[in-house]
Amino acid sequence: MESSTFNLFYLNNILGDVTADGTNLFNSTSKLSYTFNGRNYVGHLGNYYGTCSDSNEDGVCDSPRVLAQNNTDYYPLSREWVYYVQRTSNELPDLYIQSFNPPILVTGQEAMLIIEIGNNGTSASGPFNVTVQIEDFLEERRFEGLNPGESVIFDFNWTPSSPGSHKINITVDNNSEVEESDESNNHVEYSLNVLESGENDNLKVFLVPTKTNVTPGGYFVLKALLEINDSTFNINSFLLNLSYDKNKLEVQKIESDLDWTISFSSGGVNWLSFIGARKDPITLTNGSNLLNISFRVAEDVQAGDYINFNVNKININGNNVHYTTLTVLVVEIQQEPWQTYDTDGNGLIGDGELIDAIMDWLDNQLKDEELLK
Repeated sequence: MESSTFNLFYLNNILGDVTADGTNLFNSTSKLSYTFNGRNYVGHLGNYYGTCSDSNEDGVCDSPRVLAQNNTDYYPLSREWVYYVQRTSNELPDLYIQSFNPPILVTGQEAMLIIEIGNNGTSASGPFNVTVQIEDFLEERRFEGLNPGESVIFDFNWTPSSPGSHKINITVDNNSEVEESDESNNHVEYSLNVLESGENDNLKVFLVPTKTNVTPGGYFVLKALLEINDSTFNINSFLLNLSYDKNKLEVQKIESDLDWTISFSSGGVNWLSFIGARKDPITLTNGSNLLNISFRVAEDVQAGDYINFNVNKININGNNVHYTTLTVLVVEIQQEPWQTYDTDGNGLIGDGELIDAIMDWLDNQLKDEELLK
């Protein structure tokens, strides 16, 4: 390469001495997406000159290789060029914020926020960082990579110090370590609504079961009814922490007559947390039903046993409200055939429950007169 200048060489096997008196480039000028030893990387690539030290095993030698004056390969390869597979934009990962559903946030109360990060691309990503910032609060975490279709959970605790709107910024691969097919979905900004803490004496919640006597294997519905001292009340969120013996009960269905977005999570062996939220407030009156929780009683619960419900907290619009606790008695009683199919415990047979009964009748497990009832 004597008297040769301004040439670009990379991804070659160069064995032996190199003589050059011009100025040449011996590595890629931009970062490349490549696969080496089954792992995906983004970085500059040079040429292979022979064995070298590669401590992080990314296919690039730890030290540059000086070939001649003004001719240095800053990213020499640790293996022959055929071991490096370049990837096109159709073969790249795509990291993005897959889901973020914040809980009800109340001033001075610690809350867990959960973010799900996914890879919507066609190849695995390498390691990357995720940062979350809420004003002065900053949380950063490193992940080792995601295969296509995989996701990972980033959860953290935050205690709001003041009510009102707070901006949260979530950034995936904030150091741009991963080359992706779409870089535009690596950052989102949301507004978090933080409620004022307090106690509201104008509200009370009663938990009322549709049945006070249930059988082993039977069903009943627990309703959360509002008692409002004022004529009406505007509500846009509620939180219910309910304790009971999970060995005796299984949640079947969660419904509401209101247009809530309802979620629930297990907070331990014996309690559940139910959260309802609306984008716009709704006006409720005395006796309004916040929530219906359908339970199934375990088959091995003994006749004469009791199921105790304890409310740890009920919070509406960020205010703690008064509530009642209750006990449901389990007794062994003779059921009418139709009651066996009343799975939601409302005393009526719906279309799906009727289909179950007809299927049992077709299998000769139910008599004609029992089906008619």
